[in-house]
Amino acid sequence: MEFYQLFFFLLLINMHTFPADASLYPTLTVIPNQNTTMRCNIMGKEEVAWYLLTSSDDFTLLISAEKARTRKILPVHYNKDEKRFILEPDSEVNTAIFTIINITPDDLGLYFCGTKPEFKYQMNFIKVIRLQFKENKEELITCVENKGEASWCEVALMFGGVGAAALLLLLTTVVACTVIRRS
Repeated sequence: MEFYQLFFFLLLINMHTFPADASLYPTLTVIPNQNTTMRCNIMGKEEVAWYLLTSSDDFTLLISAEKARTRKILPVHYNKDEKRFILEPDSEVNTAIFTIINITPDDLGLYFCGTKPEFKYQMNFIKVIRLQFKENKEELITCVENKGEASWCEVALMFGGVGAAALLLLLTTVVACTVIRRS
């Protein structure tokens, strides 16, 4: 019975879908307790919102605004933390400038800028930025990018994924053979 519980646990781990590799997105490196800004093109859009996806898979609306029809302003209609989050337009209201004041470890993750055109109900995520702290280079082992070749980190991840898939296939085969033999 314990073997089957292990099998189903491994199956559930394998079936869990994770967001795309965060290293593929542009990275904004910040210093703790400092401020940072992120920009999003909102030309031709009526609404803009910034969301945060954390490492614990929490997807949170941080701030949102809708363009005014009569003046060139961007009034905010939701702000999760008014003391720390600011959303301002440029002079022509073509770019939304999102500012985070006093960055903390809770602010690290993937930031998504979503826009919505007039008379549409679907939010389109047009920009993703990964926010991370500046780290001490002596403590951090990094992948060296080779032009046209996979880095050693990429190779290790590929073989690790293939190894996990092979292990899952082997466990599935053993369980199937055990079930067939007992039948």
